Amino acid sequence: MLVIGALGTVQSSDLFAQTSATAPGKTSATPEKKPDGTWESLKPGQQKILAPLEDDWDYMLPDSRKKWIQVANLYPKMSEADQQRLQSRMTGWSKLSQKDRRLARENYLSSLKFPAEKKAEAWSAYQKLSDEQKKKLAQAEVNKKKPTAMNAPTLQQHPIKQQSNLAPPPATASIPAAESPVTNSSPDSGSSNP
Repeated sequence: MLVIGALGTVQSSDLFAQTSATAPGKTSATPEKKPDGTWESLKPGQQKILAPLEDDWDYMLPDSRKKWIQVANLYPKMSEADQQRLQSRMTGWSKLSQKDRRLARENYLSSLKFPAEKKAEAWSAYQKLSDEQKKKLAQAEVNKKKPTAMNAPTLQQHPIKQQSNLAPPPATASIPAAESPVTNSSPDSGSSNP
């Protein structure tokens, strides 16, 4: 047992000697490596391609970053039209508010529920519309989604009752018999006078 302990000490001291000899060379010769996935760790070509996403890059999940890096690597092989479309969509996405991005994600996920045939039919029907009809359809969709005082979801769920607790209701012309003034004209009061 004493021999094993001695060998363990020798091995660990050799390991320490190796690491301490290389450590000063590493820190002084090369700069500290940045963690993978940062904007600075991208190649200049990837940064140029993904430039519209630079402001959002630090907030993306690592999986999303990897996917965008893959897209950047495929970018040179794309046609000019596909490259322009990708740049346009990245720019458009980067300009969206967080609320609009959430809505776009929800719309995308809901579109996955429809069969491909129905989506193709709806798309072809939309393509057949004139530009004026497309604009009217888009405007109708925008108007439909804007909440107003009358169609806000909270008001639809809980209708407003026009009832005020501040003042009692106004008196009506007919006064109930229980509240009429009392007169001394009961049948017994007038006839029993001796």
